[in-house]
Amino acid sequence: PAPVIKAEDDEVAHSISTIFLFNVIAVFIFPALGRLLGMSDIGFGMWAGTAVNDTSSVVAAASSWSAAAGNDIALGFATIVKLTRTLMIVPIALVLAIRTASVQGTKTENFSFVKVFPWFVIGFILAAVTNTFVPLPTGLPIGLGQLGKFIIVMAMAAIGLNTHLKKLIANGLRPIFLGLCCWIAVAVVSIIVQSMTGLL
Repeated sequence: PAPVIKAEDDEVAHSISTIFLFNVIAVFIFPALGRLLGMSDIGFGMWAGTAVNDTSSVVAAASSWSAAAGNDIALGFATIVKLTRTLMIVPIALVLAIRTASVQGTKTENFSFVKVFPWFVIGFILAAVTNTFVPLPTGLPIGLGQLGKFIIVMAMAAIGLNTHLKKLIANGLRPIFLGLCCWIAVAVVSIIVQSMTGLL
């Protein structure tokens, strides 16, 4: 949605750095918090998929939980929940485009469905359908799963290498504090909703 609201490059970079900061923290503390709260595999997967923002961080946190649990239940649920959230980028971007155009008195011609649609979701769906209905060699899904985890690690490393903590702090603590508040609020609300619906 950044191009839709005409955000500057430094604003986008600052936002990404703030989000990634709390995502990294979540990767390390969420599995421990989940065990402390007595979450089930499904419960943790849904919590991670809901409360962690970045897809790679969701997969990392859920993979850590699944490795300890000895199954991929949490990882599967976390991935599906996160990708469902990701699909919401499209309607949100459209609403923001209309809103921005209305406020600025311009047209929504700059809105591009192709640019805002998360195309990697299509890849996930195709892979899931293929794995479900097409007979595959026994070792292929396992090998691809390991490759996927490696790529996720590389993606997180790449984001980390582009994150400048000094610049993040230099831009002021208020955005970081806002990010912290939003992060905690989403995590807590998710737990409350899951508790009320019996999905912890």
